[in-house]
Amino acid sequence: REKIDRCLRVLKIFYVMQVTNQNEENQLYLLKYNDEILIDTLIKLFRHCDSEIPLYPVTNAADKVSAGAVIREVLLATLKVLINLTHDFNNELE
Repeated sequence: REKIDRCLRVLKIFYVMQVTNQNEENQLYLLKYNDEILIDTLIKLFRHCDSEIPLYPVTNAADKVSAGAVIREVLLATLKVLINLTHDFNNELE
C-alpha cells in the first residue's frame, strides 16, 4: 500500500510540474533517456494497474482511500504523463 501511495505522489508531482508541457527539448530528453526507460516503466505501471483494478472494484466515486481508488488514481496519473510525454506539439517529434 505504501509503495502505491508513493508512486501516486511521484506521478502527481511529475504531472503537476508538467516537465514536458510544451517544451520539446525536455520531452525528447525524457523520451530518449537511458534507452527509453521512463516510457517502458510507465507502460509497465499502467499495465499492472490495469490488471489490478478489476480485483478492487470501487462503487463510490468519492472514495479516495481504498486500494481500488488508489489504483484508479495511479492509472489516471500514469495515463496523463504518457499523453504529455508523447504529445506531438509541432508535428516534428520522432
